[in-house]
Amino acid sequence: MKQMEVEVELRGPPVAKAFDQEGSPTKAAEGFCRKNNVSVDCLYRRTDGKTEYTYARVKESARFADEVLTEDIPTIISGISFSKSMRWNSNV
Repeated sequence: MKQMEVEVELRGPPVAKAFDQEGSPTKAAEGFCRKNNVSVDCLYRRTDGKTEYTYARVKESARFADEVLTEDIPTIISGISFSKSMRWNSNV
C-alpha cells in the first residue's frame, strides 16, 4: 500500500537575507534551493507574522506504508506519557 503524492510548502530564509538590494539571490537562497532541489525561479514571497519569507512548493513522492510507519511509530510511541509509570524490580 502506498501513500499519495503530496505537494508541500517549505519556508525558506527571510526575503531580506535571501535577496540582495539588486534582487539577486544570495547564498542563503541558493542553499535553500539546492537543499530542496528547486530552482531560484520557483521561490515566492509570503508574509508570516511581521517578516516576509521565501517559500517553495515541493512534491513529495509517494512512499510505501511500511517505510512511513517505521519512521513515525517510534516517535509516536515515545511521545506517549503516562501519569504513573510502572517500575519492575525497583527498590524505590
